[in-house]
Amino acid sequence: VWNHRWEYDKGPQYLLAFARALQASHLHCTLHVVGQQFRQQPKAFDELEKLLDAGERGSTLRKGVWGFIETRDRYRALLASCDIVLSTALHDFQGISVLEAVQAGCRPLLPDQLVYPEQFAAEYLYRWHTEPQSNASAMLASLLRWYNNGLPAQPSLAQFEWHELRESYQQAINALLGQGTR
Repeated sequence: VWNHRWEYDKGPQYLLAFARALQASHLHCTLHVVGQQFRQQPKAFDELEKLLDAGERGSTLRKGVWGFIETRDRYRALLASCDIVLSTALHDFQGISVLEAVQAGCRPLLPDQLVYPEQFAAEYLYRWHTEPQSNASAMLASLLRWYNNGLPAQPSLAQFEWHELRESYQQAINALLGQGTR
């Protein structure tokens, strides 16, 4: 699943290149492309949809859910049904959509840049390249490694849970208020 806003900063041209590489690999998979859409969106999404629609006729790459999912329950159900969440983002402060998918059980396949190396071990990161085809090759190499060796273990998100963060937040708030710690 690729679950991001349909904007230029989420790297749709890299997703398109990856879909082309995935199709050429003949690896059987379904690609769900979901997220908030706007009146104007990058042309890469039109090209990607055409590629996936053409794939419906005999390709090993199948089109899954496409577009915005209206209800939170349906969105969570989709995430829970997927094995892998992808990111091709050029800009991401926190990666909330990736964290949601991992919480639902997806393994993340992420660029080795932005916030992702702070959140996930190297086994979930692919080498980022600015050229879309090189980037797609790096993503595909990671995916094929997982396909041949099995998915890596589910990453822990415990460091983001409230019981782990509470004390550090309390200390920061107290320090701002000049009260020290309690």
